[in-house]
Amino acid sequence: MCRVVHSLIILFLLVSCSSTDSSVLQLKYNAFGPQVLAIDLLGHEWPLWESHWDEREHIPIVIVYSGMERKAVELKYPSNPDQGIDYRYVTADAAILHLERTIRQMEEYEDKSVRETLKHTRTLLVNHFAMDRTN
Repeated sequence: MCRVVHSLIILFLLVSCSSTDSSVLQLKYNAFGPQVLAIDLLGHEWPLWESHWDEREHIPIVIVYSGMERKAVELKYPSNPDQGIDYRYVTADAAILHLERTIRQMEEYEDKSVRETLKHTRTLLVNHFAMDRTN
């Protein structure tokens, strides 16, 4: 059962990420785990233009980029509160370092599904950005 759930999570992450630009990869916020794990990297899960959030309809899109200036990425993928578009921007290096640290911290937890999601996201980023990372 756990393998089936893990496989479905991986399939969902693969389907939910998209990009036609090899210097950018779009992922859903939850590819970095629940808010408690992702907040240091991505901020709160609720819209950046809100002070709090009660509804679960909103899912920020994380723009992971490499080889570009942040300003150029923000111009190409602008957040727009009027349209409910909420992008979070993070460099590939920062994302991978955050994931590696979080994965190490979670080694002792019994629930392995979140850790496996984070490991998959890390692998996805390393492969997409053709990074030479061991582990």
